[in-house]
Amino acid sequence: IHLISPSLTVVVKPHYGNQFPTTVGPIDLLCIDKKTKIYTVIEFKRGKSSDEAIGQTLRYMGWVYTNLSEGTDVRGIIVSRNLTNKLEHAIVGLQSNLITHFQHDFDDKNRPKK
Repeated sequence: IHLISPSLTVVVKPHYGNQFPTTVGPIDLLCIDKKTKIYTVIEFKRGKSSDEAIGQTLRYMGWVYTNLSEGTDVRGIIVSRNLTNKLEHAIVGLQSNLITHFQHDFDDKNRPKK
């Protein structure tokens, strides 16, 4: 991990950070920045990386934010052999808090009237 950032260290508590267990799946590598104390989720994609890795990484980041970070930022890093066009645009699209969740039942009683 020193190639990614010399200030990162692997989390050792409450679990070791390699394949760190969560309720949303195991995090490939969970680290913390020794200087800033910001958690960093590292997702390894050995083959061709896809923009689906963004959703996976965000899911892990959300879990770390909710369960470990105590309100501080959480960073995500996707490590892959190459940066595909789709992945690059998905990363650029994360420029702000523009994406949120809205729950909708999608049943007959809440369909628009014609």
